[in-house]
Amino acid sequence: MCSRDIDLTEKLDYSSAVALLGYSLILSLLRSFNVKDEATRVMFAAPVLAFVTTHILYLNFYELDYGWNMKVCVVMAVVQLLTWAIWAGVTQHPI
Repeated sequence: MCSRDIDLTEKLDYSSAVALLGYSLILSLLRSFNVKDEATRVMFAAPVLAFVTTHILYLNFYELDYGWNMKVCVVMAVVQLLTWAIWAGVTQHPI
């Protein structure tokens, strides 16, 4: 039996990857900067949510570009990893 991506599953795959990375990035920023105030949380999350939403809409309704999606995902992952690494170094948190 052979499994293949169809248009819908490919869009869901790309969209879910970006959504997961965006959510993880928001959490890493909130935790690293120790944001407790609700208004400040929204200020941190809003630009990331706007970018992720715009990117998903671009992929689903304009051009489903694998290369572009990979670049976006890698940049988001690297920013998240750097955020966690800097947080661990500054707080002397044991990894």
